[in-house]
Amino acid sequence: MFTTTTTTTSKSLESESVRFQKAKQRKVSIEKAVEAFNAQPTFENLRRATGDAATTANAAENADHMAELLRKPNSRLTKGAIGEFLGAHDADALAVMRAYAHTFDFTSIPIDDALRTFLGGFKLPGEAQKIDRLMEAFAARFCACNPSAYPSSDAAYILAFAVVMLNTDAHNPLTDASMKMSERDFVSMAKAADATSGLDDEDVAAIYARVSANEIKMQHAGSMDGAGTATAPTKTKVSSTLTQALNFAAPWRHRSTLKEASDETAELLRSTKALFTKDDSASADAAASALFVRASEPGLARPMLDAAGAYMLSALASAFAAAPDEARAAMPLEGARAMLALASSLQLPTLRDDIRDFLVAAPGFGRQSSGEPAATQSKEALNTLLELVATESRLGGVDAWASALEIVSRLEELRVVIGAGVSFNTRQAVEVIRAPLRRAPTLATTTTPAMGSVGIDSDAAAQGLLTPAEVAVTSWLATSGGEAIERVFALSTRLDSDEIIIYASAIAAVSHDELWRADGTPVTPGKLFALLRLTEVAATNMTRVRLVWSKLWSVVADHLIEGVTHPDEKVVMHATDSLRQVTNRLLSRARATRAATHHADAVRPFVSAMRCAPTEKARDLVASCVAQALQRFGETLGAGWEPAIEVLELAARDDGVVVVANTFRACAEPLANALAVAVSREGAAVDDDEYLGLPFTCVERAVRLLGAFALKLAERSQTADADAELALGALTRLIADCRARLATRHDGDGDDDAIWVKTAWIVACDALGALTARSDRALDALFNDVLDSSELDGLSSSAWDALRVGAVEATLNVKFDATRVSTLVIPQLTRVIGARKRAYDALSPSLWVFLATALRSSDPSVVPRALALARDAAKIVLLYGGDDDVTAWEALCNVLRAGVAVDEVVLDLPNASDVVNRSMACVEACDALSAEPGVPRAAQDAFIAIVRDAYRLARRVNDSSGGTLTRLEFAAGDALLKTLSASRDVNVRRECFLEHLTQCLVIDSDHARANDNKYDADETLSSNALFSTRERLAARALYAAPLDDVDCVRALVPRAVAMLRASHRAPTAEALAHFFETRVVRESLWYESTMCANRHAQ
Repeated sequence: MFTTTTTTTSKSLESESVRFQKAKQRKVSIEKAVEAFNAQPTFENLRRATGDAATTANAAENADHMAELLRKPNSRLTKGAIGEFLGAHDADALAVMRAYAHTFDFTSIPIDDALRTFLGGFKLPGEAQKIDRLMEAFAARFCACNPSAYPSSDAAYILAFAVVMLNTDAHNPLTDASMKMSERDFVSMAKAADATSGLDDEDVAAIYARVSANEIKMQHAGSMDGAGTATAPTKTKVSSTLTQALNFAAPWRHRSTLKEASDETAELLRSTKALFTKDDSASADAAASALFVRASEPGLARPMLDAAGAYMLSALASAFAAAPDEARAAMPLEGARAMLALASSLQLPTLRDDIRDFLVAAPGFGRQSSGEPAATQSKEALNTLLELVATESRLGGVDAWASALEIVSRLEELRVVIGAGVSFNTRQAVEVIRAPLRRAPTLATTTTPAMGSVGIDSDAAAQGLLTPAEVAVTSWLATSGGEAIERVFALSTRLDSDEIIIYASAIAAVSHDELWRADGTPVTPGKLFALLRLTEVAATNMTRVRLVWSKLWSVVADHLIEGVTHPDEKVVMHATDSLRQVTNRLLSRARATRAATHHADAVRPFVSAMRCAPTEKARDLVASCVAQALQRFGETLGAGWEPAIEVLELAARDDGVVVVANTFRACAEPLANALAVAVSREGAAVDDDEYLGLPFTCVERAVRLLGAFALKLAERSQTADADAELALGALTRLIADCRARLATRHDGDGDDDAIWVKTAWIVACDALGALTARSDRALDALFNDVLDSSELDGLSSSAWDALRVGAVEATLNVKFDATRVSTLVIPQLTRVIGARKRAYDALSPSLWVFLATALRSSDPSVVPRALALARDAAKIVLLYGGDDDVTAWEALCNVLRAGVAVDEVVLDLPNASDVVNRSMACVEACDALSAEPGVPRAAQDAFIAIVRDAYRLARRVNDSSGGTLTRLEFAAGDALLKTLSASRDVNVRRECFLEHLTQCLVIDSDHARANDNKYDADETLSSNALFSTRERLAARALYAAPLDDVDCVRALVPRAVAMLRASHRAPTAEALAHFFETRVVRESLWYESTMCANRHAQ
């Protein structure tokens, strides 16, 4: 017993010791992981820092858990590391970042307070793209919590950035109060974009007041002092870092400095003048000595430069013009550069523009009109100009930049001409150097300084050869000059958010001049130097935040679209390819960040390009680019699907066969795959932020697009064309996929969980219907692929209605082809209905519609086929409906009634005989169906009524027109005699039979009876076939009379006696003789004569 207790205690102590050791090791491991995360913020380090062994390496499964850890207030994770991790672009970090944003509830909170809360848990990273991603995540979450706060998440995104900029500007201790953003500046900046233009001014102004009064803390917690407040140096550093990362312009800082500086300059000049005009020389000397001291305020330089700048520039221009060599020319050029930088800083725009014009004109390019080539100092002037354009960011507006960039583009052209500089076309080089510039500046200071006569070889210039100075330029361009050109465009990232837009607009303006003349006519062949550089600048600046990039992309895209309209195919090709390159890079970036809004911005320019493209080849190029984008990015294109589908819709409607075929081949697979994924989203919300496939709003358009391609290709080739087969196959596979998913749901018609697949099903049925109306191959696919499946039994009534109306009855919506319908549609439809009870219930209304339409055809070959199919349909009704399906029997009766009906207007037309034949055939069909075993009594009565109505119509028309429907009257009357004779045991039919017999025994017309029963007065009746036809029918009526029915015989005897006066020809005479020879008739005659005598005696 003692031994056992000791052993148990030892094991307990050992277990506790092991647990303690494991806990210690776990703590150490977590601390190391935290340190590792703070040093290198990665998902793996964060996962280890959780210390949870159950946490897997799958970010999607653990994103919520990771987000909770990042939001812990006592976490040892630094806020800087958290910010860097949340802003990272890898998939794991993005998943955690989205989960982190979803942990916030911003419901009913102002956007600035929400942003204050959001930014409180981390430090904004120092990279613009990371800040951009965080702002987009915040905007999306804010709008999800407040759906009606702003028109879109873009508005919240722009406003959030405006708040960040305001907070940085308002609470930077080094920013002078006069230079800070005002309320008006903030409202203008926040509402500058289209997405925010509708915001209320008072609401935006309220945000300004709150942020200005209460700073949003965005700095690292480690940079706080003991009181928990950021120190002034820390605030300055944070503001400077954020401003540098975002590279935003601050136009409000210059809104009034020009006027203020001008007023200050004027005041200083007035005070200086007053000092020198005083009478007291001693006081003047003292004041002068006090005035002219070493200045410590930079602003005092402005009046000095304003007063002396023009003279300084004139002196520099003269020194440059007189410089005998490059070394002496370099000094005035550098002086001019320094003056330009100082003039820009001191807000002297006029002087700045004059200096810039001097530097642009100095190289001497474009002087062909004056007959002067470039001078000796041109190379140095070009070198200075390139350095200026590469480093200076405040040259002025678009025109100012364009005047400088035009020379850069001209140098690029010359660079292509000279190649390696060993051997090139001299005359072509001369033309490039001396060709006039479209944007040559007009100098206000002196005559063109650089192009003096120093160093010019007049003989070489006169002969059209390169001067030594121009040869020096070509040599320089083949070596260091080329590198200088590259720097001009490579360093464009230095420009702030406003200057980069101006810079890109200037390049676009130069490119426009290379492609189009001043009168708007195209330059052929067009030059591509500036266009390609514009594409390069767009790619280089793609890392900017979307707020800036969207404006830059608008400038670039608009010009590339303009290039697509150029008649030069080479220009079109390069413009389209440039669009493709930049778009693909944008989409790659958007896919990495899962930023849905980027996709639409990237693809939208192709819509305008497709609309503007003037040639079939250009449209083919544009559509192919979009199709290729779908192949690469279709799974994550998100909102970009909308403009992509619009481009493809334009391609599907294009008149060019090549455009339609090539575009469909390229987009068929990604389009089909996207639709397959979309219809599989059972139960998914239509506004799921995590889903970046084909949006719900685009499902209908995508399906219609697939149908449009199939229809266009089918119209192009009615034979077995590979493209048409591919399109039809894609459409039928989509329908089959939808059918399978709908069949397994067994849900009600109002279930919204399947809205994706239901939408695709309805539209796909419509698309297939439009195709079947024109393509026999599509018709076969409908009946053999779509309608020949056991899955149809599981469809709801609404799904069947969509299939019936959209696909089956679509043939009725186009010009009706009775032959096609009677040979292809109705037989196939009858087969499908006869094979499945569910198909019978859903599609039988379509069958009746097709039969009725076919029976109204004027084609004599159609009616017999349609009537045969109607009899087959009746058998199907007997099979599935029997006596109970009243609706089906009524529909069949209506079909035959429509076939029997004759419009009297038609009787005057040439095809009147065809109409009569159709009516007679329908009468015969009614007669046959009324005798069909199993047909319910009500249906038999309806068939008999149809025949009776046909007889009455024919008799009435014949009475008035003299025998137009003679054959129909006989056919209907004879059929009615047979049918009623066979079923006169029924009281109702007995009365109908007696009525019909009585009517058949009346041979004369209404016209004859109106003339005192003088039968010979109706000459028309006796002269045509109607009289003999009625006699034949009367004879058959006499033979069919039920002689065993006394009441019937007594009713017929007066009619028969009347016939004795009018008819004496066979077979009527024979029938009358037979009738009066019977005992019942003789007895009836004796009875009638007796009764007549008694009445006379009385």
